[in-house]
Amino acid sequence: MKNMESVIERELQRDDRILSITLFDPEKVLVHAGKDRFAANPPEAGTWRRRTQATPVGRWRGETPAAWQVGIGLTDTAGRPAGGIVLQYDRAFYDRDIRQTRTELARVAAMLGLSVTPLVFVALFGLFHRLHGSLARIRSALDRSISDPRAAAFRPRAAAPLERHYAAAEHGIREALAMLDSRRAGLNHAGAARE
Repeated sequence: MKNMESVIERELQRDDRILSITLFDPEKVLVHAGKDRFAANPPEAGTWRRRTQATPVGRWRGETPAAWQVGIGLTDTAGRPAGGIVLQYDRAFYDRDIRQTRTELARVAAMLGLSVTPLVFVALFGLFHRLHGSLARIRSALDRSISDPRAAAFRPRAAAPLERHYAAAEHGIREALAMLDSRRAGLNHAGAARE
C-alpha cells in the first residue's frame, strides 16, 4: 500500500474539496496526505483506523466543525481486512452550497409570494364585491316584501348561495303568511256567519 502515495497525491491535486487522505493497514497508519502534501499523522488517525475496522460494513461517516470524514474498509483478494482509507472533505465548500441553495429557495419563495399576493387580493375583492351585491339585492327584496307582502317573490341568482338561502327563507315566510291569511279568512267567515 505504500505505493499509493502517487495516487493519493494526484487525487488531492484533482479535488480541492479533499482536505486529507489517510491510508492504513490493519496495524498502523501508512500514509497521511493533506494539502501540505505528506504531513505527520494527525492524532485522530488511530481513532479513524479503529473505527473503520470496528464497523461491520467497513464504511462510516463523521464530522467536525471544519470537515466531514468518510471511512472505508479495504479487503485483500481473499476477502480479509487489509486496512482502510479515510477522506476528509472541506465542510465550508458544502456549507457554502447549502447556503446558496437556501438563498435561492428563499428568493423563489419571495417571488412566489409576491406573485400570488395580488391574485389573493383580486380573489378577495371579487368575493366581497359579489357578497356586497347579494346583500344589496336581499336588502331591496326585504324592504319590498315588508312594504308589500304580496310583491313578487325574490329570484336569486344561481351563483349566489346567500341569495338562494334568502329566497328559501322568504318562501317559508310567504307560506306561513298564506296559512295565517287562510285561517284569518276562516275566522272572519265564521264570525260573519254568527252575526
